[in-house]
Amino acid sequence: FKKLGIIEPYFTIKMAYFNKRTQKFRGQQVINMFESEVSKGDDIYIEITDGNNIPVNETATVYRLPFIADYDKEYEIDIDPVKGPKSLKYLVPLSKLELVDVWTPAVKGDDFELPQKKEEGNQEDCHYSELTARDRACIDLRVPESNKEWLNILIRKANKK
Repeated sequence: FKKLGIIEPYFTIKMAYFNKRTQKFRGQQVINMFESEVSKGDDIYIEITDGNNIPVNETATVYRLPFIADYDKEYEIDIDPVKGPKSLKYLVPLSKLELVDVWTPAVKGDDFELPQKKEEGNQEDCHYSELTARDRACIDLRVPESNKEWLNILIRKANKK
């Protein structure tokens, strides 16, 4: 946060899961946010974890949820039928999160999903969070010396333009 010039950010960890119960974001990956969080008036910085609060990415990956004044219209309200109104939370689809890194401003992730386990033989593409520091340096410097041949090909194509 210091490198980004962000002073006293609200940072939290959240577990992402596929919404199966409510309508608006059914089938999408979501996180739960409490009203006290989304109503703060500031952006929220989040690290995504699994059900055991273990980060899903091997390297620290931070996402930003921009403040939205109309959060009650933008996000779906979820109330647990057993726990009642005290369990009110807002479902926020992962597509609303922006990836934050120290090299560039926040990047919108419209099709953002948690990294999936790679299938045998399907090594041609990866989630942004799976890029190594070397990969990132190769992209930034436009040098095709990554250990991922598909990335080197893209860098060479970009250099020809």
